[in-house]
Amino acid sequence: MKKTGKYSFILPLFFLALWTNAASAQEENNCIASTDKIEGMGVAIPSLSFFTPQDKDLSAFVLQQVNPKIKLLLIGEQHWMDSINGLVTSLVTELSEKRDFKNLVIEYAYSYTGFLNAFVNLPPGEGNELLKRIQGAFDMAEEINFLKAIQAWNYRHPAHKIRLLCADFEQDYSFPVINILLPYFKAFGDSTILNHIKKVQDVDDKLLFMMDSILSIIPSDFKSQEFAFLDKPYIENTLLNLKSAFNGQQQLAEKGEDGFNAFMRIRTKQIIQNLSAKDIFGKHLNHEKTIFWAGANHIKKEIKKESQGFINEGTYFKKKFKRKALSFNISTLCYKSPDLYYEKEVNTNLSSYNMLVSAYLDCYPKPAQKYLLLEPFDPATQWILSNMQLSGRSCTVLSTHNNAILKGLWKDNSITEDYLQFDYHIFLKESTLFSPPLE
Repeated sequence: MKKTGKYSFILPLFFLALWTNAASAQEENNCIASTDKIEGMGVAIPSLSFFTPQDKDLSAFVLQQVNPKIKLLLIGEQHWMDSINGLVTSLVTELSEKRDFKNLVIEYAYSYTGFLNAFVNLPPGEGNELLKRIQGAFDMAEEINFLKAIQAWNYRHPAHKIRLLCADFEQDYSFPVINILLPYFKAFGDSTILNHIKKVQDVDDKLLFMMDSILSIIPSDFKSQEFAFLDKPYIENTLLNLKSAFNGQQQLAEKGEDGFNAFMRIRTKQIIQNLSAKDIFGKHLNHEKTIFWAGANHIKKEIKKESQGFINEGTYFKKKFKRKALSFNISTLCYKSPDLYYEKEVNTNLSSYNMLVSAYLDCYPKPAQKYLLLEPFDPATQWILSNMQLSGRSCTVLSTHNNAILKGLWKDNSITEDYLQFDYHIFLKESTLFSPPLE
C-alpha cells in the first residue's frame, strides 16, 4: 500500500483511540465482535431516541437542537465510515438552508482551501483538473462524492452556498510546495527556491528562510495568473502552516514516540490559530455560522483540568462561544470492509485507513456479513446495540445533558467521562469503510 506525504505514517489521536478499540475488540472477542453476538445488560438509559439515518425525524431532532441562536456546531466522527459521511453531508446542506450555516470547517490541510472552493463553485460536472490536483488527499469515492454533493448544492442554492475551510496544518509537504509555493515564486521570477528543492529533495530550515526572504519583497497585490486565489495572503498562510508542520516533524525526529505529544500540541495550536486569526478564518467564524467537522477527539470538551494550559479545539470553542456552541459526536458501533478488498489489493493514500482494512481482513479472511466492533464495549454501547436490534432501527441518539443520571448509571467515571464530553451522541449501528474509486 502506498503512502503520501512527509509524515503520513503518523496516527492522529482520534485514530489511536479508534484503533485501540478495534484491536481490543479483536483480542477480547476473538474476532467475533459483531452485532449478532451482543447480549443486553438490562439497564435503561435516559434521553435515548431511536431513528434511522434517513429518517426525517432525525433531521428534525437535530434542527430542533441547533436552534437559530447556535453559531457554532461541532460534529465529531470516526473517520472513513461511509454512513457517517453521508449523514453529515445531508445535515450540512440542511443546516445551510434552514439555519443559515455558511462555513464548513473540515480536517484537511489549509493549502487545499482555495482548490476545494474553486471546485465546489463550478457547475456540476466541471473541475476534473482540480480533482486531479487534490487526489493525494481525496482519493476515496466518498470524499470525492462529498465534494460533488457540495458542488451540486451550491449550484442549486446560490443564496445558501457552503464555503469550505481547511483548518489542519500541512500533512503533506509535496502538495503545497508543488501546487502553491513553487508556482507563486516562479511567477514572481524567482528560481532559487526551485534550485534548492532540486538540490536537497526536501523541506529544510534554509528553504523556509529563503521563502520568507523572497516573500518579504513581493508586492502585496501580486497574484499568480494560474488561480485567482493564489495571492500573497494565501501564500503567507500556507507557509505559516508548513512551518508549524515542519516544527512538529522536528519534535518527532528528535524525540521519537516521546515527541508525539509535542507534535499534537503544535498541530492543535495551529488549527486554533487558523480558525481564530482574522487574516485566516477568524473573520468568518466571528461573523457567520460555522460547522466544525473533524475527528471526535478534536471537538470534545475536556472535563479534566488541562495540563500545562494545553486545550483542544472543542474546549477552546466551547469557551469562546459558550451556549452558542453545540456538539454532536457521530459514531458507528460496528464496521464492515467493502467486498472489493477481497477481490484485489486496493492502493489508497491513507496508511492509517489501510490498517483498518487490514484489521477487518485479518478477522474475516473471507467475505461475510459480519461487523467488527469499533466503540468501547461498555454498558452503554452493549445496551444500545442490543436494543437497536430489538427495535429494528439502525440509529439512536443519546443526550448527555442530564449528567447526574448518566453518572448514576455508570459509576465508573472513566466510562461516563467519554460520553459527557459531547452534548449529543448519534450512534449508527453499522457502517462500511470508504471505497477507493475504481481505476
